[in-house]
Amino acid sequence: TGHANGMAFHAYDAGGRLLLKRIYYSIGGGFVVSEEELQRMKVKGSVTTEGKKVPYPFKNAVEMLKMAAKSGLSIADMKRINEETQMSREELDTGLDAIWGAMKSCIDRGLS
Repeated sequence: TGHANGMAFHAYDAGGRLLLKRIYYSIGGGFVVSEEELQRMKVKGSVTTEGKKVPYPFKNAVEMLKMAAKSGLSIADMKRINEETQMSREELDTGLDAIWGAMKSCIDRGLS
């Protein structure tokens, strides 16, 4: 597989013959891409085997806070800029809306 957070799906017929195989990867922020999409991202240079190439990389909260202070940006702004190197603003907003919808649905179910 091309990424640490992958999941493979296999479909077999009644005789045990493989009919279809698909691999999907979680790339952070609640986003999932197919194996083909991940390969295209690697070719474009937006993903390396070590992880994403982003303008505001960090490994822990201390680095993130220092980078925010140095850049003058909020953590949310830095994360948005990083994510927009991987996808369009519209794709990001659609994904975030889907995450919010799922979270809100869980909250609503928990309160009723």
